[in-house]
Amino acid sequence: EKERIFDIVKKELSNFGIKSFLIYGSFVKRNYSRDLDIVIFERMKENKLNEIASSLEKKVGMEVDLRIFDELPEPIKFLALTQGKGNIEGKFRRKAFDFLRVYIDFVEWLRKWS
Repeated sequence: EKERIFDIVKKELSNFGIKSFLIYGSFVKRNYSRDLDIVIFERMKENKLNEIASSLEKKVGMEVDLRIFDELPEPIKFLALTQGKGNIEGKFRRKAFDFLRVYIDFVEWLRKWS
C-alpha cells in the first residue's frame, strides 16, 4: 500500500512539474498514518501549493500536508532529509547536503557548549 501511494505521489507531483520531494513523518515511520507529510523543494505561491495538495488528497484518499523545504523549521528539515523517502534532483540535492552539513555542525557545537 505504501509503495502504491508513493508511486501516486511521484506521478502526481511530476504532472505539476515537481521532481524533488520527500515523504516524511508517520507515513514513513509507522504502519498506519492519518495523513501524508510531503516536502517539496520548489518555491511557489500558496494557492498553487493548495491546488497540488488538494489534487494529491483526491488521488491518495488521505489528508496531505504539503510544505516547501525553505519554509520548514530546521529540525523538521533535518527529519525530512534523514528519514524521508523520495527524490532530490540537481540543485536541490546540493541545497540538501549544504543544509545537513551546517545543521550537523551546529548540533555538535551546541552539544559541546551545553
